[in-house]
Amino acid sequence: MPSNRARLCKPPFGMQHRLHRETETMGHLSEDARQFRKECFNGRLSVVTEDQIHSHGIVQYCIQFTGGELSAADGVGFILSSKLPCPKNIQKIVSIFANRTGRICIRAQSEVIRSDIGVRPMEIGDWVSVTVNLEESIAVFAVWPAQGGPPSTASFHYGPALDSMRARMPSMPKTTSGYFACVIKHVGVGVKLGS
Repeated sequence: MPSNRARLCKPPFGMQHRLHRETETMGHLSEDARQFRKECFNGRLSVVTEDQIHSHGIVQYCIQFTGGELSAADGVGFILSSKLPCPKNIQKIVSIFANRTGRICIRAQSEVIRSDIGVRPMEIGDWVSVTVNLEESIAVFAVWPAQGGPPSTASFHYGPALDSMRARMPSMPKTTSGYFACVIKHVGVGVKLGS
């Protein structure tokens, strides 16, 4: 994982990620596939993902909610799956995510476990980073306030929680690969990739 000092300097900006072209079915996707605005399915959860599956190493993402009205169900995270595009039904997804209020959670199909750790609530204009270590099953979330100042960060070792869920739910996929995702509920909400 990057050192704490490296994480506190600035969000992990770059140009390496693109949103999946399927995102166009839910709204407007920019030509470079780095910005999206939801225009369909108001009030229903839309899962917006990147266009690549990662199976090893450390992956870093940075995204900004650029407009609209965020709901409590909105958030960012990492879906554990070896298939793209992701299922339309959120209850078929296995993921680690931070919701809009900043609580870090694990979803295993219809079951959601909310951890006791989190980051500050996400607001329009904040940069939100997600760093996932696929070898050690650790996710680090950070919210960089739009008005400046230090980020709110939290690290979550999700491996043991997933192992426990798999013991109760044998049908749960065993893959450790996956991809970045954000969830948007309301029409008019926009996102921009910074990584």
